[in-house]
Amino acid sequence: MSLPTNRILRFASLTFCRLLRRRPYKKGLFPLSGDPVHYGHVATVEHALEICDEVIVLLMQNAGKNSVFTLPKRLVLAEFAFRRIVGSRVTIMTSDGVMVDEIEKHGRRIDPWCARSQRC
Repeated sequence: MSLPTNRILRFASLTFCRLLRRRPYKKGLFPLSGDPVHYGHVATVEHALEICDEVIVLLMQNAGKNSVFTLPKRLVLAEFAFRRIVGSRVTIMTSDGVMVDEIEKHGRRIDPWCARSQRC
């Protein structure tokens, strides 16, 4: 069973960056509803920190979903879940708007890289 070419190229580029001790992205963005935040979200941010200098965790309010927790409660839960890695490299923010608007608020200081986990 052979790996797809894009996975091989991604692995090679990440390995090259690790050898140079350089991260290819300055800031990454991880948008999520976080209802609730779980270990998969924490693992995704930990992996994103390997290729980003800083990761912004953006808790979003989706009007189309019926959330179990309110946005302020999800912020408290996210701060608890990410307590080991929150610091100078991880920032947790909330938004009830569109992700693009949040990127524009930062004045394009976020690289065009968005972390997403894959469900297996």
